Amino acid sequence: MLLQQQENYSVVKSNRIWLMQHDPFSWLVDGNDFQYAQSVKKSALYMNGTLNQWVNSFDDEKRELFVNTLFQIIQATNATTFYDLTGDWQKRAYAVLSAMKGIDDETRRFMFQTIRSLFVLAVKSIGETRKPETIS
Repeated sequence: MLLQQQENYSVVKSNRIWLMQHDPFSWLVDGNDFQYAQSVKKSALYMNGTLNQWVNSFDDEKRELFVNTLFQIIQATNATTFYDLTGDWQKRAYAVLSAMKGIDDETRRFMFQTIRSLFVLAVKSIGETRKPETIS
């Protein structure tokens, strides 16, 4: 999936959606083994393709700047888990905005442009996935 080679893998069923399905405590078990899905959902394939295309559109230096700045912003929220980050979202949003103010103008512009490019690509990708197939 994301940032990995596209090799054969098994998909474990989860009782959660989106990012939360990566929580191992949400994985479904049948006896002494996991319950496996027949295939990856279309929405996951769309998201995976979009994110991979987006990440690969940046050189290593820009990717490093984005990741380091993103983690700096997340660290400013004092969240230690994903649940902390999403739990009290109003408080966390204020911390994120405050952290963004502390970043130099050039990096802040870069962050906004980078995130905007993800949304532009996502919208473009949705349009492409909804195009009817042509029969030749």
